[in-house]
Formats: sequence, structure tokens, C-alpha cells
Amino acid sequence: MIVERLKSHLSSGKYWLVLHHVSPDSDAIGSSFALAACLRAAGEKASVVMRDAVPSRLERIVASKDLTDLIIAEHELYSLLENGNVIVVVTDTATENRINSTAQVWQAIRSAQTEIFNIDHHVSNTLWADVNHVVTEAASCCQIIVDIIGQLGLPKSPAIANLLYAGMLDDTGRFCFSSVNGDVLRAASIVLDNGADPEFVAGELYWSVPEKVLLLRKIAFDHLEFSSDSGLALTWLADEDFTLANAQPEDSEGVVDEIRSLKGVKVAVFIRQIEDGWKASLRTKAGICDVNRIASLFGGGGHKAAAGCRLVGSLDVVKSDISSAILTALHDLSLS
Repeated sequence: MIVERLKSHLSSGKYWLVLHHVSPDSDAIGSSFALAACLRAAGEKASVVMRDAVPSRLERIVASKDLTDLIIAEHELYSLLENGNVIVVVTDTATENRINSTAQVWQAIRSAQTEIFNIDHHVSNTLWADVNHVVTEAASCCQIIVDIIGQLGLPKSPAIANLLYAGMLDDTGRFCFSSVNGDVLRAASIVLDNGADPEFVAGELYWSVPEKVLLLRKIAFDHLEFSSDSGLALTWLADEDFTLANAQPEDSEGVVDEIRSLKGVKVAVFIRQIEDGWKASLRTKAGICDVNRIASLFGGGGHKAAAGCRLVGSLDVVKSDISSAILTALHDLSLS
């Protein structure tokens, strides 16, 4: 259904606007830029709406002029929306309030005479758009985009392939998570055949770590609280920690996965301070615990093995609240 609906808008003269979620990761950037780039290569008018900057680890993957030219600022949207001749696609975004736009801009998009597509893989997706294509068995949104652009017959390039490979590589833990299956590897083989450079992509994501990132991780490790009895590991970074490391929020990417790697951990939690509270990232190993269910208790969501939520209050209160919910879930599992 999604392919037919998208195909009906090709060659219509409409302008394609592609969005993703706030604080974008490799999968959000990869899926949105790859789709927009394919559409533009096919002769369509297409842009990626950017509110946050491209994460530094992805800058060289999005460095070609064909990709940077896709970026459109929010203030440029109003003239496009006025005539209603717009198609909107949002990738990798489970809930409407996570879209990377201001409330004012999103209201303008909602008010325009346009069809909104939601392409995602999160089990917590609320099916908030006009057309919802949520493939929860997919390991990444980029995997879904590989299938869609293949069915649409859109042009491909090595730059597009690198974007898609980056999203799949990162969202599968370098193809190590339980979500990896034959479909994932077949999608990866498609983008490799289309010119993806695995050494380049891995080098940018994992082998070019700035000193400030390592300093930030050291601070997080110093904060680590781990109970071998419960299997809960928790750490945090406050504003002053980022200042000390001369780092940005994006530089804390991967901290929770480092914590999860500790032997004996069942659930890992990384909490970082944000403008209006705290953001908690939850991870578990091999399906030990459904962290999506825990995150949903606080209005968040994600996947069974990886989820997130936002909390308010002091650090001590936030740590206590999230720890209590996790310990209760682990206790309930031990009784089942």
C-alpha cells in the first residue's frame, strides 16, 4: 500500500518534504537523506527539513554537495506550504511530538492540504499520520527505505548507499543485535552492491572518536552505579559534565551501549540532562527485559531491547524513579 501511495505522487509536480526525529541518529539521518536524495535524483523536488545539526560523526557521510543541498531550513517551508502542493514523509519517528520541527512549523504542515507519511520500525509507534507504514520486524528504518526505493525503482548512488548502510550498521549494533536476520543482511548486501563503502562508514561512526568523547565516557564511567545482584547498571551526565569535557549532547552517543557491555548487566540506563529535565536511554541484553514497556511508563518508548523516555525532577528523583521501575520489572521476571 505504501509504495502505491508514494508512487501516485511521483511526477505530480509536488514538493517532497522529508523529516525525522529530534536529536537524529544514524538511522534518522540515513533514512531521511537517502529517501530525499533518491527522489531528487529521479527528478522530483525534495528536501530534508533540518532543525538539529547533522551529528559530527555523520558529517563526512553527508558531506557531498548532492546531499547537503537537500537541507532546507524551517523558515523556508511556509511559502511551500501556502499552496498545499506538498507531500510530507517522516522517517524513524514513533510519535508526533518527536518530529524535528517547532510546534509552529508542524502546525503549519498539519494545516496544509497535504498527505503525511509515517515510515518507521518502532513497536511504540502510535500510527499518527495519514499513511502509516510501520514495520516492527525491521531492524532499522533504513532497511525499510531500501525496500521502498527498490520497489519505486528510484535511482541509487554510492553516497545514498553509505547513508543506508550507516543507519543499518548503527541500529543493529554493527549487525550484532538479536534483530539481525536474513532480511537485514539481504538489505545490507543490496546497499553494498550499490556502492556502500563499509570501511569508510565504520571509520566515521566508530574509529574517528574525538578526545572529548572519550573524556565524556570517562566521566560517565566514574558515575557508574552497578549492582551485580540485580543486574542494573546506571550512569548519568549533567550539564557541568558536558562543559568539563567541552562536549555536546551528541558526543554522549554510545555511552549506554558501553555500559550494557559490562558482564552481569541485565538492564543499562544512561541519563543525561536536557533543557527541560532528563533523557533516559534504556538497553537490555538478548531480550532479558522489555525496556520499551518500562519507558512507556514515563511516556517514552522504542523497542523491546532499546528504548528511551524523558523525566523531570532532580537527578536523585529521576534515578530513583527509573531504577524502581526497572527493579520491579526484573523482580516480576524472576517470579515468572
